[in-house]
Amino acid sequence: MKQSRPAWLDAAWPALAAAAAVSVPWLASPPFLDDWHVLQRAHDAPWTWRGLVEAFTFLDRRSIETWNLPVLPAYTFFRPLVVASFKVDMALFGLNPIGLHLSNLLLHLAGTALVAAIALRLGADRRGARIAALLFGLQPQNAVAVVWTAGRTEVLATALVLAGFHAWLVARETRRPLWIAAATAFQALACLAKETAVLLPAVIVAREVAARIADRRNAGPLQETSIAAAPIFLVAGGYAVWRLWFFDETGTLGPPYFLSPATPGFAAFLAAKTVYYLLCLFSTAFVVPVFATDFLLAHPAALAGASLAAAALLALALHGRLRDPLPILGLLWTAAALLPTAPLPAIDLYLYGASPGFALLLAPAFRGDAAPVEALSPRCRRLVGAYLALCVAGFLGRGIFYRQEGVVARRVFEDIRADAPGGLPAGSLLLLVNMPFTAAHTGPMLRLHGEPADLRAMLVTVSSEWATPTWRAQVDCVDDRHVRVRPPPEQGAFFATPEERNLHLAQKPFDASRTYRVPGMTVRPATEGDRVIALDLELDRPLSQGRDRIFVFADDGRRIAHRRCGPDEWRAQP
Repeated sequence: MKQSRPAWLDAAWPALAAAAAVSVPWLASPPFLDDWHVLQRAHDAPWTWRGLVEAFTFLDRRSIETWNLPVLPAYTFFRPLVVASFKVDMALFGLNPIGLHLSNLLLHLAGTALVAAIALRLGADRRGARIAALLFGLQPQNAVAVVWTAGRTEVLATALVLAGFHAWLVARETRRPLWIAAATAFQALACLAKETAVLLPAVIVAREVAARIADRRNAGPLQETSIAAAPIFLVAGGYAVWRLWFFDETGTLGPPYFLSPATPGFAAFLAAKTVYYLLCLFSTAFVVPVFATDFLLAHPAALAGASLAAAALLALALHGRLRDPLPILGLLWTAAALLPTAPLPAIDLYLYGASPGFALLLAPAFRGDAAPVEALSPRCRRLVGAYLALCVAGFLGRGIFYRQEGVVARRVFEDIRADAPGGLPAGSLLLLVNMPFTAAHTGPMLRLHGEPADLRAMLVTVSSEWATPTWRAQVDCVDDRHVRVRPPPEQGAFFATPEERNLHLAQKPFDASRTYRVPGMTVRPATEGDRVIALDLELDRPLSQGRDRIFVFADDGRRIAHRRCGPDEWRAQP
């Protein structure tokens, strides 16, 4: 007699097939943004505990030296398991992006299967668990964690949190200490992947709260539950205390990457960000820009409309289901997952850990009722189909977007290598003008491909957008230590609006008379009235005609322009 599939697999297989189908086209997407920096740090890290711990840093100046982003001390995250996974990937696949993305995809599929298994454990029937898995596996915002190599932190930590929670649910049902030990072990491993892994105790508490709100008889004695969960809480709490008090000796994040709760206007910022995140989770088309909340804060009418829309969607999802623990748990899970990111800008990666909760919140709403019936009504079936179709379209669209980011970075790399077919000389300086921010980590990209370890890549971005240069800047070589960067004649001046000035110069208000000192050079804005008409760069060392390069970038679909600054190109500074 043929054995039937396990219940979790029977519920999860449509989501696994769909998530794989929408992800596979992007497995060959080139790395971009932080990928090269993280890969280089992992590649260079020795297989020692200290090496793995110290490898994951943020804003490492050896990766990129730039004048128009805040100059912050390097901030070391504690993610040794992520670094180890990258080292294994590179040992198996080298720098082939298929191998790197495949690991992310497999972790995402593991999380998708666990969402189905958790939904079943929480009382959902096969169809309800299947919908929850589909909502998580196809959530468009989750595309970034699969396509962006650096998203390994999210998919790995979330998969371990889900595994720990599932083990906890089994432990509550079976009362076997072995499952409590397994949940504790998953919590410990998750803490080695990302700091937000302390979410697991919050999810356990949320499950108990949801069961009691719904007045379920299987909530269990609170004292017994507390004793059983004690090892998990001890591991998470001990890690949190150690992480906060003993590890942060290398600096802290600052504005605009971290907004202190004591900052004036923080409450409004948090409210706008919460509304925006809710709309992003419900919507299948939103792309999450880093400074999205700034627009809502600057436009009260838009913020009011977005707030009403988010509240209406949330009320619709919870309508008539307050006696069902599944959506209550989902809501509490989503809130708990987003709380640690409250002081940070709105970034799509942060939605990944909240997506399991959102799937559990929304799945009963698509059922049409909370009763465990097998069949969906025709109306609910059409609603589910239409929403999932939009999810697929959104996932594919975001995959195209992130693939293009990688293509831009690869084009930059190929053009630089084409300019020096024999390799770059040791000690080379690459001055990158108007370079796409997504390709800013050119230094580690080149070093990973065998270029000298001491080459330096300095970035000067003067376009109106970080990701895509909208015009080609003009670069004049004044002498071997001075370079002037000017807008094209039709542009007239840099930074046409205060928002652009604040974004690029990371200060409010803009002070055109200020001299910007960063590693490798000094930048002086040249002004004409209130306009910034040029940027004068004074380099710390003279340019070498045979060794150093100046590259100018624009999104015109052609090969990037490049030049060397030699004596024949020097001219008097206007």
